Amino acid sequence: YRLKKLEEDRNKIESEERRLQKNEYGKTYRKENPHIYAFHESKKRALIKQCTPKWLTEEHWTQILEIYKNCPEGYEVDHIVPLRAIDSSTRQRIATGLHVPWNLQYLPTSTNRRKKNRVQITMHDDHINIGV
Repeated sequence: YRLKKLEEDRNKIESEERRLQKNEYGKTYRKENPHIYAFHESKKRALIKQCTPKWLTEEHWTQILEIYKNCPEGYEVDHIVPLRAIDSSTRQRIATGLHVPWNLQYLPTSTNRRKKNRVQITMHDDHINIGV
């Protein structure tokens, strides 16, 4: 039992060290390549703008702001139906989610990074269900 516990502890430490190295690499990369980082950020902003309906009210905008403002530490705001949804089984683009309050949720950072923009499609007799 003790050997197994020791091995688990060692794996946790090594995993944490890899995570920190990856974080440090990302920070360095962003610092050395601000143009690439800015390019990706502008693409993301454009996509959000494109997926934000013009009929959103001031109340909807306030709700979106509150969702982002109240995001708990260690979590990210996630689009339930991604702005560019990909079917996880076929890798085909299948849907475009909207940037609206009812399509936002909090997800732990690690879960959100694993989810990416994939969704699962379930076919029923009378409807199609798109979920994560």
